[in-house]
Amino acid sequence: MSNDSSGAFDNAYIDAQVAAHQEALTLMTSYAENGQAKHLAAHAKKTAPVIRQHFKLAQQLSKSGSQC
Repeated sequence: MSNDSSGAFDNAYIDAQVAAHQEALTLMTSYAENGQAKHLAAHAKKTAPVIRQHFKLAQQLSKSGSQC
């Protein structure tokens, strides 16, 4: 992603992905449980596991210090 040898851009990107996926997972989980529109709640319930998996992968990248 970046030619910066310190990897600052890559680390900032990974941190942003962790935060974004955490927020998305919270939103989807909450709507799946409490959503007013049944079709949207069903979609949130179906989508949450995918976001959870992506969130875990982003966390692993963040913890390992891997560069993209």
